[in-house]
Amino acid sequence: LVKRSGNYYIINRSDNVFEKTNPIEYTDWLMDKNRYSKYQLKKVIRLFKYMRDIKQTFTAKSILLNTLLANQVNSYDLDSEYINLPTAFKTIINRLNNYLQANYYMPHIYNPTMPEEDFMRNWTQDQYSNFRDKIKSLTEKTNEAYNEEDQKKSIKKWRKVFGDKFPDFIRS
Repeated sequence: LVKRSGNYYIINRSDNVFEKTNPIEYTDWLMDKNRYSKYQLKKVIRLFKYMRDIKQTFTAKSILLNTLLANQVNSYDLDSEYINLPTAFKTIINRLNNYLQANYYMPHIYNPTMPEEDFMRNWTQDQYSNFRDKIKSLTEKTNEAYNEEDQKKSIKKWRKVFGDKFPDFIRS
């Protein structure tokens, strides 16, 4: 990150050029979204990054993933949609899945604080399609786990979402 004449720039390694960015405004936007989610968005983002990094079934740069997830949170959302982490995760992944399924072709995902910056610029249609398919599958598994009333069966189903490293017990 480089600051010149009051603006911030990052280096684009692929093209070896500096690109304008605005990390302070973006962080403020993301923190607003986190507040709207009753401070659950940050935890949901961490879970998605865990799935991306541990399960390695999809790729997405952090800034893109953060924006896609934060775009699913609104200032007018109901408190009940974020009452706890499982509910917040279910709310956000279902909204993300609905958005992705409505967009067969890769949409543009613009920086909410700098509309000329498209976060999809480093993604291919194949990567997007894979992400779209994986989110659909994860949404189905999430809904099954969330709706399962038997705690032991629910935990087994959550492990299908997050992988075998997900705890198979509930801490007291």
